[in-house]
Amino acid sequence: MEQQCGECCDHSDEQRALTGTWATPELRKAFQLGYRLQAVHALAYWTEKRTGLFSDYVSTFLKLKAESSGSPGMSDEDKAAYIADFYAKEGVTLDKVEPNPGLRFVAKIFLNSLWGKFCQRDDLTSTEIVSSYEDWLARLTDPNLKVKACEPIGSEFMLLEYRHRYFNQRPFRVVYRHSEGQWEPPHGTSLGMWTDEVPAGSRMTDFVSGGPKLYTYIVEDAAGVRSQVLKCKGIRLTPEIRERSDELRSALLHGGSLQLPQLQFRRDKASCTIHTINMDKTFQRVLTKRVYGACSRPYGYK
Repeated sequence: MEQQCGECCDHSDEQRALTGTWATPELRKAFQLGYRLQAVHALAYWTEKRTGLFSDYVSTFLKLKAESSGSPGMSDEDKAAYIADFYAKEGVTLDKVEPNPGLRFVAKIFLNSLWGKFCQRDDLTSTEIVSSYEDWLARLTDPNLKVKACEPIGSEFMLLEYRHRYFNQRPFRVVYRHSEGQWEPPHGTSLGMWTDEVPAGSRMTDFVSGGPKLYTYIVEDAAGVRSQVLKCKGIRLTPEIRERSDELRSALLHGGSLQLPQLQFRRDKASCTIHTINMDKTFQRVLTKRVYGACSRPYGYK
């Protein structure tokens, strides 16, 4: 059995009890997961509410991202129609629509930073507490689920740990999968839509990833000319490093590591000056934190 914890908990229910402040939706979710409410110290209720807490933040960086994306392949009429449609949907006026990859990257990071972490590695083991025989039997007999653990919690609940079989049955790694009957985001440039990162008229022919923000892909345009895009979080992609793109791709596919030279800015607190130093950074595939020894096991492995 694999547990992602440093060590198992041996505390009593009273020691594990939490005291804090939570909103009503959070309490409802806690009840669904089997938590119990033991005491209420204070309750605050507001009859008035308003929206727009992050409106200015989102609008600012959405405007920067859309403007710096440019308008590839658009005529003047198409560009004017695009600006008008963008304002009608988002309430944001686009002024200087010119391609600027650096500014677009920064704006995209700020937009995604609010919720991006919640969609990483969603193929982990799911844990669910069920309180009825029907729900318990449905999970055990579902052909799409692989139940890894089934333990009683008291006399009324059962704890189930399972993974979706889909990710293990396919002969390739899954980047995104759409389930029938679930909502699928449409393609477009507005919020909540899929944005095609490949230029119009081109297609992606190859994609290799070694972890979040560590990937490379090849794009082929309409004339058959190929170009490679490389993303390495924490590594400055100098021309010398880009020339070694084949080595980087091989390291992602087959493992191994590469030492990449980097120029770092350092601050000297004593003299209040900034200087540069040359150093090497290691490029390699990433994995979850583990205990390293004669063999590799996750924390809390039994």
